[in-house]
Amino acid sequence: MSARHAPVRRRAAAALCVLLGLVPACGGLSVQPIPVTVSRYDALAPLSLAEFELARESFVAGDVHAALPAFEHLFGRLSNNILVGIWLQESELAALLAASGADRADAAASLRDAFSARWAQIAAEKPTVANLVLAARVAPTPQESARLLAAAEALDPACAWIPYARAWMAAQASDWSAAREGIARAKAIDPGHVWTYWLEAWMTTRSGAVGDAASALLAFVERAGEDARVQPRLLAESQLDLAMVWTLLDEPDRAHELVLAVDPRWVDAARRLLALAAIEQALENLAPALAAAEAAEEVVPGDVLPVLQQALLYDEWLADPVRAEAAWRRVLEMARSSTELTAVLERTRAGVRIERFEAARARSAGDER
Repeated sequence: MSARHAPVRRRAAAALCVLLGLVPACGGLSVQPIPVTVSRYDALAPLSLAEFELARESFVAGDVHAALPAFEHLFGRLSNNILVGIWLQESELAALLAASGADRADAAASLRDAFSARWAQIAAEKPTVANLVLAARVAPTPQESARLLAAAEALDPACAWIPYARAWMAAQASDWSAAREGIARAKAIDPGHVWTYWLEAWMTTRSGAVGDAASALLAFVERAGEDARVQPRLLAESQLDLAMVWTLLDEPDRAHELVLAVDPRWVDAARRLLALAAIEQALENLAPALAAAEAAEEVVPGDVLPVLQQALLYDEWLADPVRAEAAWRRVLEMARSSTELTAVLERTRAGVRIERFEAARARSAGDER
C-alpha cells in the first residue's frame, strides 16, 4: 500500500463502524464449530426433509404461491415443528404482499396487522407450544410477544425457541445483558440451536469486539451453509456482516471475495453497496468504490452515508477538491435535517471540511494578488 494511502483501510473501517454500529475493539479470533443438534421443534425426518427442501426451493426461487401450499401441507403434518411454521409464515406473508401489490408502507402495515391477528387467533384456538411461539414471532408489540412466550414456556420450559425469542427481543431493544441471558439459556437447552448462534453473531457484531464478531460470524456462516433449514436471509446478512468485519481486520481481499458471493436478493441493497464501496476503497480500487457509493445513493437518495463515502473518496483519495467540496456540502445539507447522533457528527465534519476549502481558496486568491 502506498504511503499516501496508508490510512485508507482505517478510514474504510471507520465507515464500516458507522454501518454496523460496531465497537472496533480488539478480540481474539478463535472459531469454535457449532454442534449439530435437532430438537422436536425443528427436526425433519428424511421424507419430511425432502418435502421441506422442495418447498424451500420454490420459496428461494421467488415462487411463493407454490411454496405456500407445500409448507401448509408440511406444517399440517408437523404442527409442532416451529421451524416449518416459520417458513410457512414467511411464505404466507410474501404471498399476501405479492397478491395485494402493496407497495405503500401503510398498505403493507395493514396486511401485517391482519396477518398478526390471524396467528394470534390460531394460538388462542389451539394453544400449542409451536402456535404460541409463532404467534409471538409476528405479534404487534413486545408486550404481546412476551405474554405468548410465557404461555408457551408454561407448556414446555425446555423449548430452546422460547429463550431464543426472548433474547432476540432484548437485542432489538439493545438490552445486551438480557439478550446474553436468553442466548445462554437457549444453548443450555439445545447446544446446537443454530438460530441462537446466528443471534449471538449478529449481536456480537454490533456490541462486541471485532475479533469476537469475526469468530461468531464465521462459525455461523460455515454451519448455516450446510443446513437447509436456515433461512437464506440470515445466511446472506451474516456473510455481509462478515465481509465488513474482515475489512476491519485488514483482510479486504477475503472480504471482497465474500461480498461478491452474497445473494443480493436477501440483503438490503444499499447496505450491500455501501459495504462494497468501503471494501473497494480498502483495496485502493477507487473507481469501483466510487461507482458503488453512487449506486447506493440511487437506491437510498435521501441517505447521508453514500454521499459521505463519495465525499471521502473525492477529498482524500481522488484529489478532486471541486467534487469533494460539492459532496461535503451535500453531506452538510442532508445531515442538517436529521437529529441522529451520526448525522450530527457528520454535520460537524462536513462543516470543518468546507471551511478548509474556503480558506484554501482565500489563500490562493491572496497569493495571486
